[in-house]
Amino acid sequence: MSHPVKKTIVKTLILSAMSIFVLFGLLPVQDSAAFFARHNYFSGTDTLPGISIRMRGTDTIFFITKNNTLHAYRIYPPMNELYKTAGQPMPAGWEKMAISSFITAAKERNYSYSQMCSKPKQKTHTEFTYGGIPWQHDHLKAPGFEILRKRRENVIAYYAGGELLRRVRYLDDLNILIDLNVVDMLPAMLEYEKKLKNLILAGIDGKVMFDTAFTRASGSEMHYLTQSYVHMLSAMIMLLRQENYAPLLNSDMEKTFREKLLVSSKDTLVPDVKSREIVFNDPVYKVTRSSSFRTSVPVNAANLDLIEKWVEDYCKNVLSEAKKTAAKRMTPWPVAR
Repeated sequence: MSHPVKKTIVKTLILSAMSIFVLFGLLPVQDSAAFFARHNYFSGTDTLPGISIRMRGTDTIFFITKNNTLHAYRIYPPMNELYKTAGQPMPAGWEKMAISSFITAAKERNYSYSQMCSKPKQKTHTEFTYGGIPWQHDHLKAPGFEILRKRRENVIAYYAGGELLRRVRYLDDLNILIDLNVVDMLPAMLEYEKKLKNLILAGIDGKVMFDTAFTRASGSEMHYLTQSYVHMLSAMIMLLRQENYAPLLNSDMEKTFREKLLVSSKDTLVPDVKSREIVFNDPVYKVTRSSSFRTSVPVNAANLDLIEKWVEDYCKNVLSEAKKTAAKRMTPWPVAR
């Protein structure tokens, strides 16, 4: 066999192998603009560190190329270490403590725990809760929020003073932002949502995979990531409701919430000293509601686009003035969230 013929055969084999690799997603797509145009949920152009966009057949796939990539975007439940200090009084001089130590102390000493040992099934979250964040087996009690309210301006300065996920690391950090009505954080919360939006929608479609194993992202990875994402959505919605933001209040999401709330409120206890940790007056309709009451909304491109539009509009046209008086729109008293 002549040398030129051998070169032609080798070249053909290499090109064939490359085509197979691209077909099965083993090589990165060099120009993904066409695929972004074809799939609405891949409309963004930014990629996250440790994640590449590739093609498998006719599908555009998000590939996780580094271990623990998704962990960087997670918001965690409370730490087990908090069991050790729960129920203890605040340390002497807490009114003047450094704000980071003060927030930690307020959390550590004001937790409530359930002894339930059952663990919910891990799955990709395809809905977010409207009207509040779901309770966890560990949660910050109302007295904790009361203490934090006494230093509200310092607490706001702490959360707004750095990168979002360096300060908002645990679920109760989001609950603190809700209870203190920290609308100042909405721009950073929206940035987080936009950064993960395409990845989340791809995960719901089953199009997030681990590069090394060439399999779908494990259930636990997507469970925790989507859980963090939907909690952020719920927190943004709750802040807008507390602000009585009109476009949201005129939405179908709010209409469904209102109809169910008005039915639920008929069976809810009137707030008193004993029930005030878990019962309060809804900030919009002023009817009695449980802090655990909420409705569910699908996570899809249309709903996410709508939420982004609302938050963007609020931040652009309302926030600068609203944050000056946001403390007046906290709930009349703290509730365990």
